[in-house]
Amino acid sequence: MGVRNSSVFSVTRLADVPASGASTVIMSTPALGLPFDGSLVVIFYSYNFIVGTGTTVAIVSIVRGTALASPTVYTVSNNGVTAGQTVTLTGMAVDANPGITVPQYSMICAGTGTTGAWAGGNVAMLAFVL
Repeated sequence: MGVRNSSVFSVTRLADVPASGASTVIMSTPALGLPFDGSLVVIFYSYNFIVGTGTTVAIVSIVRGTALASPTVYTVSNNGVTAGQTVTLTGMAVDANPGITVPQYSMICAGTGTTGAWAGGNVAMLAFVL
């Protein structure tokens, strides 16, 4: 198997998690064209950030879309983080047959207990069709 149709990537950080710890869209890919059959989309991501004050859990979700309410593809939480700690989250998610012709993918992050904004670093997300 290889890349059949298209691939997209982004290395642009759109925002950082605010002091409230509220869910925030950190990055999004451009639209990805899909073939009209049962395709798999593989998404690789990496996010490097400094944890804000009070944060005890960092939550990262990969979603299909660019809005906070977009359908979730994958969620990971990093328990036991502390203020000032540098965290690098990397991983892979698979979206089986997204059912739309030009999806975009986004990373949404939030913090539990956060009272100070996170400081973002490098971001990257790659999505491609199998």
